[in-house]
Amino acid sequence: MGIFFKIISMLAFGASHVFWKKLPKSAPVYQLIFWRTVYSCGIFLALYSYKLIAENANLGVFKNFVAFSNWYINDLLLGAVLCFYSFLGLVFYNLSIKEGTISNAAIVTSTSTIFGVCVALAFYNESLKLSYILAFLFFLGGLLILQKGALFKPNKEIAYALCAAFVWGTSFALLPYFSRKYGPLSTGLLLELMVLIGAAAISLGKKERMKEKPKQSLFFLLGFFAALGVFMYNLSMDYADVSLLSILGILSPLASVVLAMLILKEPLSKRTALALVLSILGLAVLRG
Repeated sequence: MGIFFKIISMLAFGASHVFWKKLPKSAPVYQLIFWRTVYSCGIFLALYSYKLIAENANLGVFKNFVAFSNWYINDLLLGAVLCFYSFLGLVFYNLSIKEGTISNAAIVTSTSTIFGVCVALAFYNESLKLSYILAFLFFLGGLLILQKGALFKPNKEIAYALCAAFVWGTSFALLPYFSRKYGPLSTGLLLELMVLIGAAAISLGKKERMKEKPKQSLFFLLGFFAALGVFMYNLSMDYADVSLLSILGILSPLASVVLAMLILKEPLSKRTALALVLSILGLAVLRG
């Protein structure tokens, strides 16, 4: 189930990236993040409020739930700091995009897998299985094929993307401590609240205006898929090793490519098809 929930998470994040391409390129990016997060926070808050009211109800994936009022104060503060630290990955990611392209940034940030696995092995005392290594090689092969054999060329764009990869790899590998202890719903809400606060602070500091405002329905879609991705990621940690799910994270760029093909009708190249085959083989190794 952990692999299934992780795949749903990657598809949700991939859909969010695809719909992000429909936003005006000239719009201030942190205002766009702010409005996207207004909706993702709203979705989490609605579910959180309902769970408070129906606390004894059997809600399946919402069974593991602890309200903020019942968190240890130290954990709540540490969780808030970790979530805000995770938001810094988004800052570095957008700095990378300013220096180069979204595709290059997305590919390089997939190296967050390495940092995530290292944290999982050290923090959770997990063991690195042979199947994990083989699956990683299959996924990496698909990634290299997608990038024509060149993962990246060192420059300022790559430096920012690697910073984003480090922040995301380490922070998302540590989030399971909170999601396993207090539930994916509360942890997801805390993460999105910190993103909202961070985006609002940067937007106010920059004092930029949005000349061409997108439709609210598009912001809702972005918020919905972001909330789904975060929740499913947190939920997947209850069913599988963090190191295993971190390795699966390298498939994220490929998920975005496939969804762009389905939603934006982008053509399927031979490279993408071969990368898909290698990814399926990698998943087969993990499940076998």
